[in-house]
Amino acid sequence: MTEEGIHIRGWGAVTTLGWSAEESAQNLLAGRVKPAGLCLSSHLINRDFKAFEIAYPGDPLSKSLAMLDRSISEAFGRAQLSPEEIAQSALLVGTTSGLFIRNEYDFTESVRQNPEKASPSISCRNRGPGELTQFIAEKFGIGGMTFTLSMACVSSSHALVVAFQLLRLKRIRRAIVVGFEPLLNMTLHGFSSLLLYDSNNVGKTPNCW
Repeated sequence: MTEEGIHIRGWGAVTTLGWSAEESAQNLLAGRVKPAGLCLSSHLINRDFKAFEIAYPGDPLSKSLAMLDRSISEAFGRAQLSPEEIAQSALLVGTTSGLFIRNEYDFTESVRQNPEKASPSISCRNRGPGELTQFIAEKFGIGGMTFTLSMACVSSSHALVVAFQLLRLKRIRRAIVVGFEPLLNMTLHGFSSLLLYDSNNVGKTPNCW
């Protein structure tokens, strides 16, 4: 795709249909789409929710970081970016929760391992969505300007728009845009509290993504 001399060199994705953009697209085109099921991730505290989850043998935090690594690595590989190009790129991350998955996982593990004790408060180890941007930049050696866009459902879309505008204005030469949102209690219960489920269609079990 090109626009005013701006083009997309590479892309990657991890979805409930696969651990790469190619695998996800193949499963979608072949109709291999499973219905939402009851939430299985160990950090989720309400088992009445339905969700489209990604199968993974490890814990929820490790799964989230593996998803992040796989999608970014796939995009870099498809774009054939050199280490020098990556180091010179700007980074724009669209996320609402950042690394809050770590907080929820630590909390539920503490409750599981200490059933006789009162539930602890969720430790506020998360320094906000910007912590994720810093983590990605350090992990992949991205040395350009960094931006964090955190505005609920449009976070990733807005990151793409801002990247386009910066490229069009020639403020940056290359942009790496990342969207990251793991499945969280905060998200599921937040949407539920807003009554954003159609109980007439899904019965007593709300549907979530």
